Amino acid sequence: MSLKQAAAIVLRPNAIMLQRLVGIPSVNPEQVADPKTSAVANELRMAEFLKEQFAASGAAEVVFEDTHTEAGRPNVYGVWTAGVANPEKARWVGLDVHTDTVSVEGMTPFGPFDGTVTDDGRLHGRGSCDTKASLANVLALIQAQNEAGGVLQHNLVVAGTVGEETGRLGAGAFKEWLARRGIVLEQLMVAEPTLCKAIYGHKGHVRLKFIIEGTPCHSSQPEHGKNAIVAAAKLVLLLDEEHQRLQAAPPNGLGPATLTTTLIDGGSGINIVPGEASISIDRRVVAGESSEEEAAKLIAMVNTFAAECAQCIAIETVPGMVSYEKGDAFLSDKEDTWIADLSKWSGTEPETATYGTNAGLPYGEPHKTVVVFGPGSIGQAHQKDEWVALDQLDLHYDVLQKWLYGGEAA
Repeated sequence: MSLKQAAAIVLRPNAIMLQRLVGIPSVNPEQVADPKTSAVANELRMAEFLKEQFAASGAAEVVFEDTHTEAGRPNVYGVWTAGVANPEKARWVGLDVHTDTVSVEGMTPFGPFDGTVTDDGRLHGRGSCDTKASLANVLALIQAQNEAGGVLQHNLVVAGTVGEETGRLGAGAFKEWLARRGIVLEQLMVAEPTLCKAIYGHKGHVRLKFIIEGTPCHSSQPEHGKNAIVAAAKLVLLLDEEHQRLQAAPPNGLGPATLTTTLIDGGSGINIVPGEASISIDRRVVAGESSEEEAAKLIAMVNTFAAECAQCIAIETVPGMVSYEKGDAFLSDKEDTWIADLSKWSGTEPETATYGTNAGLPYGEPHKTVVVFGPGSIGQAHQKDEWVALDQLDLHYDVLQKWLYGGEAA
């Protein structure tokens, strides 16, 4: 790991910790584009580092969980007990920080794992923004408070979860672990770059692909075949009608649900009536809807269409594409006092978001208020030059200080 620093900038411990985290490759193995870089894939090294850091930071318990996730991709949980007079009556709060990053191919101009700091006050590298910055801050904060004799105001669980970028594997395991332990979180912060704005809701999604089967024949005698592209075109129009219906639904706090055809493919030759075509769709799910139920409704609608369409024999749903991230919407109460506190401490206004996160698992009942919150801009996530501004990192650190310990930052 190469730790590079602009000469004019003296780094605080949270930035130094972020450099260490950026220097640990944890690329989601499903997003490694070049087999030659497979050595940087999976979250195991990051989980091992967190296990050591949690223990060194005085966690009452450290759990290394690899039984409910894929081999070599463990979650790790740190549990700290409140330092107040009666800790058994203290509330439980949690921080979910995903440990995986997207791929590093094509990153420029800085090394993806160098943690380079430039004179404009930016720390560069894969995961610097999405979302190792939040993890660096909570680690640095707990260490600083231990040294300063700080008192943790809540029972705290910090979860390093795997696989957020593709499927939210670790979030599902974390939810199951909380249920087995009987822990109900009154406040759960899902770490993502939000410019330190409290995101209290976002849509979920369903993604489906349909294969339309027709009958190929010579294009000079189209009456002898069944044109799969024609059937696909009719299906696209039917799905657009469903989108228009969704637009007319009553307001729900997240804007209307949507249904968009995003990909279409078909045909094998300019003189052949196409015997196969495919379309892929993206259905955005709002609060009160279930991604699985909406997927089932769409599949039933398409099957009915197939049975009535003269231009196709059958339509098949591609296995594995049904709500592959189980992305439900989430919507917390905008007027919740914790959301108000986060907004006051950060000097921002609460918002909803257009992107999806682990909050769309959803964590939901029995847990209370869920908020997506973290330093940096989502616009920097997944970029060739990913970075986080050091002033955002410091602002987030101070907010965590007020939330978890009260008072001013140590």
